[in-house]
Parts: sequence; C-alpha cells; structure tokens
Amino acid sequence: MFPLVETVQVVDGEALHLNYHQKRLDATFHSYYQAESPFTLAEIIHIPRKFSKGLHKLRFLYDQTNYRYEFSPYQARRIESLKIVEVETIHYPFKFTDRQAINELVSQKGQCDDILIVVDGLIGDTSIANIVFFDGKRWLTPDSPLLAGTCRARLLAEGIIVEAKIGLADLARFHSFSLLNALKGEADLLDPLPIKNILK
Repeated sequence: MFPLVETVQVVDGEALHLNYHQKRLDATFHSYYQAESPFTLAEIIHIPRKFSKGLHKLRFLYDQTNYRYEFSPYQARRIESLKIVEVETIHYPFKFTDRQAINELVSQKGQCDDILIVVDGLIGDTSIANIVFFDGKRWLTPDSPLLAGTCRARLLAEGIIVEAKIGLADLARFHSFSLLNALKGEADLLDPLPIKNILK
C-alpha cells in the first residue's frame, strides 16, 4: 500500500494546477523521507483518451521509490452542513492514504454532511477540504489547517483569500463559509453557505 497520495482535478483531459501538486509532493518528500523527490508529475502523468471529456479525479499514489496513478469519474458532493468536532490534538501533516483518524471523527457528524475539526480551540479543516469564512469584506482561512491544500495555497498566492488565526469563538463574526479542495476548486466561493449551517 502506498502511504501518500496527491489528488488532482482533470477537466477535459487536462490535469489542473500540477505545479501546486508538485510543490506539495516535493515538500512532503523533503519532510517525510528527508530526500529529494524523484517524481515530476508533468512528465509522468499521461491522460488516456477516454478521460479527455468531462470531470475526473486522478489519484497519484506513491512511496519513496514507486508510484502508480488511477482515474475515476468525479461528481462534486454538495456539503450543506458541518458538525463541530473538538479534539485536543490530531496529526495529519501530509496527504496520507490512511485516513483512519479522520474517519473516526467523521463518525461523530450525526445528521450533518461533514465535520469541522477544531483542534485545541482553533478551527482546522473539514474531513475533505480546507475552509474559508467571509466577514463581509474578505475571505479568511485558518492559519493552522490540518493539511495545507493545493487550492488553498493557490488562492493565498493570488490574494483571493488571506490567513488568520480563527478560534471557535470567532465564528459568530462571519456571515458565511465555503470549502476548498483540489477537486472542488474555488467555485463554491460564488455560492457560500450561511454560518448558521455550522452546528455544535
């Protein structure tokens, strides 16, 4: 089993934002394996003709020396509500294939669609995405995510969102929220959800 994965959005046969995935893969290699990455995604990934139309998910699975990648159709799942789940600590610094710790937290979501993980009083991520909050003027994202996503990194670089320390008590000052990940992109910023949809 490969311990690490990059999940890439493929639209009409094009793998999007590979430079951000490459940057995270390189950083993961440096920290996790104390080595330089031998993989260059843009050179390795070839998209078969049957995936040249529509939206697909590409999973690039890897370890220190080997890799494989696979495709599957992707249909976005609309998340309407989040259940706050508080933990003292959780460690998910890299995009692991083993998500047992997160899945155990998801079991606490009740009737909500997903969870919002709060670590030692600070807002982190949902189980599948980074989160951003709108205060009426700006989109703010927690400065302590469980996993720094590639879409989050891109929107920070473009100045569309900004980092801030966001605690559980800060939620009341926001109007709405939206979720970001490599497959969802930033489209949900145009259709945010009311902050009341985050439930204790």
